[in-house]
Amino acid sequence: MKLSLKSGLTREQKLEKISKLTDKELFITWIIILFGYFLFVVNWFLIDQVAGNFTYNPNAETSLTWAGWSQSFFFKNPGSITTAATNWTITFFRGIGSFLAGWFIGRLGHKKTVLTMLGLMALSFPFIVVAYPFGGNNALVLSNSQIFYQKQGDLISGGSLTKLTALGYSLFIIFRTLLAVGGTALISYTQPVIAKFSTMKTKTTLSVINSFGFNIGAAFSLGLFTYSMTIKMEAVKSWYVICAAFILIIFATFILYFIFGKETVLPKEKHTKMEPEVTIMSTLKNKNVIKMCLMYGAWLVAVVWILTGTYSNSVIGTSPYNVGGKLFWVGNTSKIAFVLGLVAGLFVIAPFGKTRYDRSRFLMTQYSLGMFFVVVAFVLGFVGANKNIGLAIGEIIASFLAGIFLWGLQGVFLLIPHEFKGASPSKVGTQFGIIWGVGYMLYTASDILLSVIVESPSFANKSYVDSINPASITAFAVYVIISMVFVLIALVLPKSGRIVNGEWVPLTDKWPFMSYNFYKGDIFK
Repeated sequence: MKLSLKSGLTREQKLEKISKLTDKELFITWIIILFGYFLFVVNWFLIDQVAGNFTYNPNAETSLTWAGWSQSFFFKNPGSITTAATNWTITFFRGIGSFLAGWFIGRLGHKKTVLTMLGLMALSFPFIVVAYPFGGNNALVLSNSQIFYQKQGDLISGGSLTKLTALGYSLFIIFRTLLAVGGTALISYTQPVIAKFSTMKTKTTLSVINSFGFNIGAAFSLGLFTYSMTIKMEAVKSWYVICAAFILIIFATFILYFIFGKETVLPKEKHTKMEPEVTIMSTLKNKNVIKMCLMYGAWLVAVVWILTGTYSNSVIGTSPYNVGGKLFWVGNTSKIAFVLGLVAGLFVIAPFGKTRYDRSRFLMTQYSLGMFFVVVAFVLGFVGANKNIGLAIGEIIASFLAGIFLWGLQGVFLLIPHEFKGASPSKVGTQFGIIWGVGYMLYTASDILLSVIVESPSFANKSYVDSINPASITAFAVYVIISMVFVLIALVLPKSGRIVNGEWVPLTDKWPFMSYNFYKGDIFK
């Protein structure tokens, strides 16, 4: 069988071929793309799970010397700002990837674009090579070789690493950004495929399943090594094997899509100009889009930052009440419960999007409830959940409840651009590229700010060992404040509406406070 991206067909023949795609062909195309996105999320969160303790010890037990990729670069923990770089560089380039998503399809068409993104993800593999010691022959990492002893007098960044390992760590991060650029756009590339299915029921079902891509990927990665310290330690020691295995799976996914993926969107014809009203610049001038950017950025801070190592290690982990705690599984289990709250949220919260009610009051209430349970989970975790089983169970339950409200609300507020007066497919597509791009940029800025706050005592040479660190409490308070910007924006959102008999009708009915009966008379007709 001859495999080629060039068919030799005319544009009209290609369009006819697309129109004749079967639901089976479309399903295979869709599931491969979604699996690629799942792999991106797994790789995003996996890197924290196999980092190790950020402290190189050449005199340690041989089997532990290379426990985690972090020991390739750091003599001692360099602090939250540096260690969080593996997270916020991913989110920064997720923003870049969101801006470029539509441009790639316009230039390359759907299939070539998806292959390009999967290819970028696979090409991130040098991050493994950069961090692997190669028996002491890699000058970019720490080792027991002569290189190590020659460079230990060349320390920088407070003695945490050398000039060469700083270069190595920089390259490690740079290559991992290819994962972000490639992986981010994949979830948006499922939509053109879903749009081609023959029935609305199928389209709706697959759109719902789409929302599980991030959450299941995060839960899988967080739960992979959580419940056995033996397995966790073996995984950390063999971090390069684990990471290489997932890169190979990404490459296999690339091959599968090359063979079985179908073209669903052709590149734009040359000399075709985008309509003036849907240009990026005109979209950025739209105040409603800016409001959605701020809302999405605040929501990202709310749901992503508490999944990071900065939160678990430098906020909850520094609590004096958790010193000596042996319930090592509590932190990741709480995170898993939080992201899996989406499952219940899809049934409890998401159906509101079908109603005729004004959106603002509902968004403000549900989001505030979600943040309330986040605070409850934080308090229970901070006062000793790693030592007390009762507090641990309470933290896990509160995290799940927070996930129901915060993750369940995603489908409601991301429906709003479709409900703006004058909305059209071309406008909404451009608007979402801006909303996702700016939103992730805002998250990245917030992540860096929170890392700086957490690290602030070290700037003043202060230590809070065995006592409450005010920087940790401050960081969490700032996190809550930034997250609650969502509520302020929801208060000033323009009216949503629906097209009825060819005319846009605003949704003005008031939501009955704390009513969740969305399956009867309140459904929009």
